[in-house]
Amino acid sequence: MIETDSKKRKEESNRIEKRKRERELSDIRAISLIPEGRRFIWRILEDAKVFASCYDRHNGDMSFYEGKRDLGLMVWRDVIISVPEKYVQMVNEHESDRKREEKERIEFEKKLSE
Repeated sequence: MIETDSKKRKEESNRIEKRKRERELSDIRAISLIPEGRRFIWRILEDAKVFASCYDRHNGDMSFYEGKRDLGLMVWRDVIISVPEKYVQMVNEHESDRKREEKERIEFEKKLSE
């Protein structure tokens, strides 16, 4: 009887965790449907330095940066699991935005020097 109760509790706990995880991935899918959501996710990935080194000479700072990076990696993993095609779209949109901003900056500097 005790083993059965324990097994039932474990199964229920697993069901609850599975529903929670499905909801988390569903949230990522919903957010990634709109450009603003994709930009928000990208900003998190950049701020967390997911694609950069966290090295710092000061251990305390490095630990802080590693914590941010760990959170960013969690978001990145969820995006890759739930909507890998939207990650590719985010990369392309970011590159397009970066090029547009660089062009605008160059045009602005050119007008200043005239």
